[in-house]
Amino acid sequence: MEKINVRRVLVLAVAFATLFLTVIDAVKVSFYGASHIVMPLQEAKISTNIRLRFRSRLDNALILLTAGRTDYSLLSIDGGRIRFSFKIDEYHTDLWSPVTLKFNDLQWHDISISRYAANLTMQIDEYFATKTLPSNVTELNVHFGVFIGGVGDFSAPYLNPLEYFRGCIADIFYNNINIFKRARERTGHVTNERVSWICAPEFDADVTTPVSFLDDESYVILQKPTSRSGDRWSLEFRTNEPFGMLLSNIPTNPRYDFMALEIVESQVRLLVGKGSNAVELIPDRNVSDGKWHNVSVTYSPMLVDITIDDVTNSATFANGSSQMIELEEEFYIGGYDLRKKRKAFMKGARATESSLKGCIKDIVLDDHAVGFPNFKVTHGVTVDCVWRYPCIEKQPCIPSGQCHHQGIIDFICYCDQAYCIKADYADSYKIFSRSDLVLEKELMMINPMEVMEGGIAFLSPKYIDVLFDFTKSGIQEAGIIFHIVQPPKHGKVTIHSYGSESNASATQMKFFSHIDLTTDKVKYTHNGAENSNDHMTIDMQ
Repeated sequence: MEKINVRRVLVLAVAFATLFLTVIDAVKVSFYGASHIVMPLQEAKISTNIRLRFRSRLDNALILLTAGRTDYSLLSIDGGRIRFSFKIDEYHTDLWSPVTLKFNDLQWHDISISRYAANLTMQIDEYFATKTLPSNVTELNVHFGVFIGGVGDFSAPYLNPLEYFRGCIADIFYNNINIFKRARERTGHVTNERVSWICAPEFDADVTTPVSFLDDESYVILQKPTSRSGDRWSLEFRTNEPFGMLLSNIPTNPRYDFMALEIVESQVRLLVGKGSNAVELIPDRNVSDGKWHNVSVTYSPMLVDITIDDVTNSATFANGSSQMIELEEEFYIGGYDLRKKRKAFMKGARATESSLKGCIKDIVLDDHAVGFPNFKVTHGVTVDCVWRYPCIEKQPCIPSGQCHHQGIIDFICYCDQAYCIKADYADSYKIFSRSDLVLEKELMMINPMEVMEGGIAFLSPKYIDVLFDFTKSGIQEAGIIFHIVQPPKHGKVTIHSYGSESNASATQMKFFSHIDLTTDKVKYTHNGAENSNDHMTIDMQ
C-alpha cells in the first residue's frame, strides 16, 4: 500500500561542484572483551616484524601473542602503558613505553616492533625504544600460532591471566602477513570469534548512552569489587516482551550468594539468595508495554527492597541468617552467556531462555553512573534505543485488525480483510507474506514520497522496494506486476508505454511492472489542491 505525502516546497537554484575522491579505508576490527582471532603458524626465525594500530580504554589487555612451546612474544597494555615481552629459550626481556605516557585514551596509536638478530626496536607513535639482545639468542620458535585480542581455549605455563582486548585494532601485520585479510576471507585456517569488521560506535559512547539488546544471546558484563554490605542499583528499561533478564549475579563458585532481576509474565521479579535463605519480590506493575520504566533495587545482609516506578516492595531475610551478603564480581545485564543460563535456572531464575529484547539506560550503581565505558564484555548490543513499538506508538492497523510487533522496528497487521493497514498510515513499513509458517516472509518495503504542490514525481524502488529475491524463484522482473486497487484522491498516476522518447505515450492504467518502476515509467501528478496528504492502494501480483 503506497502512501504519498504532498508538501509545499520552495525550490531554490543552487550551484555546486562535487569533487570525487577514491579512498582506500583500512580494515578496522572491533573486539568486545570476549573476542579473539587466531592464525595457525609454525616457524623459526631470527626476525620478527609486527605492525598495527589500536584504540582502547582498557588499563590492561592482551593485544597480540605469538606462542611456542617455551618461546613467545607478547604485546599488551599494562597499566595504560605498552609492554612487549620477548622470550627465547631461557632469555627473557621487556620493552616498555614511558611511564609518563598513557595509551588507553581511546585515540588511535601506531605500534611497530622489529627484531633482526640482536637488534630489537619498538616504536609507538613518535616514541622509540631499542635493546641489543645477547649473541646466543637465536630463532623465535612459534608452534601454536598468532593470537589477537585473546587466546580462546589456549593455555601455556608462561601465560599469566590477561584481560581480553576491548576496542579496535587496524592494519595488523605479522611478518608481512595481513592477518585481518586472512581472517575476513577465511583463508589459511584463520579463525575469529565475536569480532565485527568495523570500529563499533559503542567504544565512543558515554555512560548516558542507552543500550539496545538485539537478539536472544545479547548481554553485557559489568565487573565491580565484591561488597559484603550490599549494593544499590537503578536503571530504566523498555520492552514489550513478557520475559527478559535485566540484571543478575549468578555465581560460578557455589559458596557465593546470588541475585536476579528479571521480567516474568510482564512483571518485574527480584530474587536474592543469601546462604540458605532467599527473598522473592514481585511488584504489581505491568512493564511489557513498550514504555520506559524505572526500577531501583537495594539489597543488604538484612533487607531487600525494590521500586518499580511508584510501586515499592520490601522484605527481610530470616532471623539468624548470615551478617553479610557476598556476590561475585561479574554482573550480567540484559542476558546470560551459555555457561550462565543453566546456573541461573538452577538458582531459580525464570527468564533464562532469551535475553531482554529492548533497551536499558541510566544505569546507576551505588550513586555512580555506569555504561559502555565501564562494560567488560558486550555481545549482541548496539548504542541508543533502536527498538520501536509502532503498534503502541502509531496504531497502524485498521480498527478491526490486530497489530503484532515484528523484529526491532516492524509490525504486521492481521485482519479478515484484504487490507489491514490504515490507508492514511504515512510512515515507512514492510509488507509480509500471509502464511501458516512461523516466520512471515518480507515482501515489500513502502516509504512515503514527497511531491511539490501541483508537481510530479516518479514512483521507483526507493518508494516501493521488493525485498525478496524473485529471481531465485524463477520470476522475471517483468513478471512482478503491481495493481492500483484504489487510485490517489488528489492526483493521478500515469504509466508511460515502452518505445522511444518521442513516441512514448502516457495512459492512466491500473497495472505496471517492476521494470516500469526502475525505468521512470510510473508518474504521479498532484492536482494542485491544498491537501498535505494523499494515498493509494496497490497490490503486488
